[in-house]
Parts: sequence; structure tokens; C-alpha cells
Amino acid sequence: MYEYRVELINHLRPSQMVFRVYQSEFEVGECWGYNRFYRIDQLENEGYLSNDLEDCIYLKYYVRPPNYHILAMDQLRYIQELEKKSKD
Repeated sequence: MYEYRVELINHLRPSQMVFRVYQSEFEVGECWGYNRFYRIDQLENEGYLSNDLEDCIYLKYYVRPPNYHILAMDQLRYIQELEKKSKD
């Protein structure tokens, strides 16, 4: 289980942002994300769609393990996979 935070940056009022915090199991081949983050029809009206930058939105995305043990175990698993691939 990993914790992640997604922030939608407002171009008109940078101090105003929309953010959501989630926890998910990140599995290979699975969808990572949330399908109800913000309403598309409100992006431009509320300053989240930047017209001067070719209709861009900006998101910040943070991911972290909930504790050091999980981080260490995931790193070990990744190292083992790399070692296995290098032997093949």
C-alpha cells in the first residue's frame, strides 16, 4: 500500500489549489489514479486551465510508502529483479 497526493495548480490564483490524498496498491498492469479528481467543465472557469500555454493544466504528484519497512522491502525486490534480468 502506497500513499499518494495529487495537486491541481491554479494559474490565476497560485495559492489556491485542489488536492486529493489516496492510498493504493500499485500493481503491474493496473490503472493508477482516480477518475473523479475534478470536473472538466470547471477547469477553465476556475483558473486551472491555462489558455496562454496552449490549454495546459499542471499537476504535482507525490508518492511515498507508508513506512520505511515497506520502502526497504520494495527496494530489495527491485534489486533482486534487476539481478535476475542481468543473469539471463
